Amino acid sequence: MRFLFTGIPGTGVRGSLQEKFIPYVRKELSLEEQQEPVLCELEEELQTLAAPYVKQLNPENSEPGSIVSALILPKPLLARLWTEAHEKVLAEAEAANNAGRDAYITFHACWFHLGTAEYMSMVNLSSLLAHKPKSVITLIDDVYETRSRLLHDGRLLADELPSDATLVDRAQQAIRQLQQVLDWRRHEIATSEFIAYSLAERKHFLLSVKHPCDTLFKLLYKTDIPRVYFSHPISEPRRLLNRTETARQDEGRTCINAVQQVSGSLRESFTLFEPTTIDELRFSQTFVEARPVKVPMLSKRWPLPAVERELLWVRPQGYTEGREFDVDLRPILEQFKRNPQKRKLKQIIKELAEPTRTLYDELEYQVNARDHKLVEQSDGLCAFRPLYRGNNSRGVQEELEHLEKLVKVGYITRTPVCVINCPKADRELYPSWELGELFEAWIEQGIIQPEQTSDKKAIRTFRNWIRDGELQKVLHCADNPSLLPALRSAVRQHKLRFLLPPEARGSALGGAYTKKLTEWLETKVKPQVQRAFRVPSYLEKIVQRHNKLFVLDEQELSDVQFAALVRGRFKKAET
Repeated sequence: MRFLFTGIPGTGVRGSLQEKFIPYVRKELSLEEQQEPVLCELEEELQTLAAPYVKQLNPENSEPGSIVSALILPKPLLARLWTEAHEKVLAEAEAANNAGRDAYITFHACWFHLGTAEYMSMVNLSSLLAHKPKSVITLIDDVYETRSRLLHDGRLLADELPSDATLVDRAQQAIRQLQQVLDWRRHEIATSEFIAYSLAERKHFLLSVKHPCDTLFKLLYKTDIPRVYFSHPISEPRRLLNRTETARQDEGRTCINAVQQVSGSLRESFTLFEPTTIDELRFSQTFVEARPVKVPMLSKRWPLPAVERELLWVRPQGYTEGREFDVDLRPILEQFKRNPQKRKLKQIIKELAEPTRTLYDELEYQVNARDHKLVEQSDGLCAFRPLYRGNNSRGVQEELEHLEKLVKVGYITRTPVCVINCPKADRELYPSWELGELFEAWIEQGIIQPEQTSDKKAIRTFRNWIRDGELQKVLHCADNPSLLPALRSAVRQHKLRFLLPPEARGSALGGAYTKKLTEWLETKVKPQVQRAFRVPSYLEKIVQRHNKLFVLDEQELSDVQFAALVRGRFKKAET
């Protein structure tokens, strides 16, 4: 059999396959060394073919056989060399197959031409058709490790700053390079999908190298095992870890451990795609003038799904956790926390905030696109506690809604297609999430403000208090006759106050203003708070629309019980 593997430079495709996966396949299939799969690298052949032309055009080039040198050659020449290199790789793959060995053919689906500074693909589809590959697999890694490998190699990315460059300059250079890697990865995935579709609609799979080797093994060699995407809350347990209260931190750790245990149990029965094998949206933040601001420093990543030796991943040389942006912001953030009015510190954070926010937005876009792709390449989905602590996980919601679209258009026909575990306790706390969203909007609009404008902590404390379900307990229910007095009391207790929005305020002062505020709270605020108690979650709506396809279980289940539930439901679907 032949499989095509793509991935941008810096992903570590060769290391993942040669050092990790091929030895794993050999062990699992009980193969002798001369029977193990053969790695056929197209770029290696291309670099050899390109070297004479590089030397001819630039006699002083000290590395004519490198990929960097090849990517300066004219594009028509590169197109011809790609085809020639492919013919050599095809012959190598055929020889392997004739000897009873599988062939793993690797190449970059998309290149960045260093001469014209544009993305290009020289893939010859008619040549690839001769391979008759079983599938196309695009390997990816966290953008931070990918950049680290490229910097260590020192040819496609390099430190271009002088030794006395400022902290801001270094962080901004890192952000620009990360954006370049992100952009390249996006083009690589899109081109790989096109290649797979063009090869008589071969399957295309996107897989992070931080998955266990066993996941790729099942994907290639145990195709009868259902492919399942595991959807679960990420932001809420991470938010709890960042709280100051020990009890909340413990709660966050408990949720993360539960997710890890569930994924471990599911992995035993399915080819499991796990979203946290790429964990890029974990920026630290500080507060500037009471507003949260993201900074180029990462919080701790989600735990890996297995010990490092069992993963496809090969740790990059020279990679240091905590230095993904080439600077250490911790001392500055600690000083700023103690003295937020210090002009120099505030200026540093402001200069970093905008490019960091831009990078964050680009990462978020790719997270959404990638998770949708993972849903599309799965036979089904299982969702674990999508309303954890009442908090509506937006990521899980988008994945379930995308799955619903695939069902509606007939792309997925399995019954059931999705198994959801949402304990009753989580669903009962859902109004707290709606209340939190409502009050977040009012805080942003300035309708709720601190009694003392300098009291920035009051807003943050109130936010957490609502998210923890305390406001829901105080207000009790939508029909509570004392709902409005209880609401105003809760706001006052947190040293906050309601203010009329400008359009409702007019020129009212004193008693007239107080009267207008009371009327506005009764006619505008109270109905919205009542609605927050009554609105059903999207889960209930989806399950009602597709009660045979989307199975909702409200029990408190252990990891083993949830895995057994998913197994049982999917087995029933197969029969």
